[in-house]
Amino acid sequence: MQVTAGVVPAAQGRVTTPDLAALKYSVDWDNAKKMPTVDTDPGGKLQWDPKTGRIRICDSNTDGHLVRGMVSTDGHAVKLSVLGHLVDFVRRGGKGHCREAAIPDYKPTKKYELKVCLARSDTSPDGYCNTSNTSEWPKVDHKNNYCWSLKTDQEKIDCVGGVQEFCHQWQHVDSMFPKQCVADHTKKSPAVLKPPAWDEPALTDRPDAKLPRGHADGASRVAQPLNPLLRWLVWTALGACVLGVVMVGGNMALKHRRSESGAHAAELGWVMIACVVAGSGLAIAFISLLLNPL
Repeated sequence: MQVTAGVVPAAQGRVTTPDLAALKYSVDWDNAKKMPTVDTDPGGKLQWDPKTGRIRICDSNTDGHLVRGMVSTDGHAVKLSVLGHLVDFVRRGGKGHCREAAIPDYKPTKKYELKVCLARSDTSPDGYCNTSNTSEWPKVDHKNNYCWSLKTDQEKIDCVGGVQEFCHQWQHVDSMFPKQCVADHTKKSPAVLKPPAWDEPALTDRPDAKLPRGHADGASRVAQPLNPLLRWLVWTALGACVLGVVMVGGNMALKHRRSESGAHAAELGWVMIACVVAGSGLAIAFISLLLNPL
């Protein structure tokens, strides 16, 4: 099945026929009212025939733009019948070329919104759009050169169809280079300071393994002279614990025959408590010496 450019079939393998009632009548388009686009020298126009509900769009100028025509009702787009296919909009390019479309199930008493726009290409946004409705036809919502009468640059950009179109046209008036114009008017997202990315901590994580090396280089220069003193304290406390246990054990062995060993059991208890307390400090000291997180 051959598909005309800009026309999309309504369903695979099927071709919808145009509205037969609309095709029964010929339309005198030469005398039909028209709605032009709002550029300085209107490059496109849309015509509508109230009797048949047919519309026609035409490209009026050699300006590198194509014309798009759309119809809606109650805020919803109406599929148009073009050459036997249902499409979202009708388009045409090339000076002097026109294309017709029919509104399926057209009802003369129903209100339809009509819209005509220009675009640089099929992928470009609509610009220089003008609108009207069948109840007030041929009264249009905007006059020629409407976009350039707006106050702010952003309003003009939205009206003409984007920064590229704005800069291409505005340079002729303001003597502005297009590249500089695009750079000045392209929206730039503000720089946002993002928080540092850290992995979510787990209960089994070891702080010494998760922290990066060298995270406290400044503190290491201050704490470095304390390392020898810490080593001396570790071995002194360990030696005192061992010596205390040996001395209490020796006294208990000497006085075993006199049945006085029970008196030294309390001394052994105190020595063991002291070893436990010292051992807690020793464990911390050993971790600090072995891992050296500073």
